[in-house]
Amino acid sequence: MSRTFKLSVIAAAVLAVAPAAQAFEAGDFIMRAGAVHVAPDDSSDVITVGGASALGSDARVSVDANTQLGLRATYMLTSNIGVGLLAATPFKHNISGAGDLEGAGKLAETKHLPPTLTLQYFPMHSSSALQPYVGVGVNYTTFF
Repeated sequence: MSRTFKLSVIAAAVLAVAPAAQAFEAGDFIMRAGAVHVAPDDSSDVITVGGASALGSDARVSVDANTQLGLRATYMLTSNIGVGLLAATPFKHNISGAGDLEGAGKLAETKHLPPTLTLQYFPMHSSSALQPYVGVGVNYTTFF
């Protein structure tokens, strides 16, 4: 499935549900879908073996970013506080050479799933058309 097709489906879903503003209250379930972007901090140190740079004085690695479909389910405990679960399709990242290893190209790839459980606070009145929120939570990322 092409990236353009995936993004088109996501955009259509967002536009289809955008006008449906609803008031939240305790006991409600809220389902959302959208794009989730993972951009790893790939500031690699120089690769060393036994403390010495074995592959060059600037041999490093870099990791690319990836965007996937994300699904979030929120259960409202009150009209302003909810518990959310983020799930996504698997993210895939290419690990490539950088610095002195830049010509090596792709060295490896990894896939991961980052399910995240959050406690969310919605500061606006529950019937407001705009519903920003602040959340804090825990994440357990599984690599495969």
